[in-house]
Amino acid sequence: MGTAECFLATEYKRETVLSKLFLSPTGEKLKEYRARNELPDFAGGYIKQKLFLLLCWNWSFVDDELNYGMSFDKKGVLIGAVEDHVGYSYIGQWKDREKIWSVTLYEPAPLAVEGGSPTKVKKYVETMLAKGESPFNIPVDLFEHFTGYRYLNWDSVILSDEFEVFQLE
Repeated sequence: MGTAECFLATEYKRETVLSKLFLSPTGEKLKEYRARNELPDFAGGYIKQKLFLLLCWNWSFVDDELNYGMSFDKKGVLIGAVEDHVGYSYIGQWKDREKIWSVTLYEPAPLAVEGGSPTKVKKYVETMLAKGESPFNIPVDLFEHFTGYRYLNWDSVILSDEFEVFQLE
């Protein structure tokens, strides 16, 4: 069985993100879970001093980008998701409750770039495909480019005391 993870980055404050997604803190830190070799359903904290990053391993939420995207308005949100066991990777930007652009791979279909993607995103996708980059990695690479967080690279967040565990209310 593979890994499924959804990650969301926004300039909204922690309290706003938790309220919009009906989450509450458990009082535990992510590094405590990882020390037990476990993953909680949700964890989050600040990266790059201004972005709140929410990580999700709850299977019922991983595929629900519409629910996440529709929850955020003016400041918007960048959503990434990966289900490596089915060849799915995604990045999308949502603002004012609408999807602005997305890059999606759901194998065996080809990589799809939709919406008003910034020219830089389209050019990046074209360049990486021309270089032979795995289409699966392109949404993952883009999320890392915009936020500094990379799927399955938890070292930077696990060790932080700021990354805490959340639960559904």
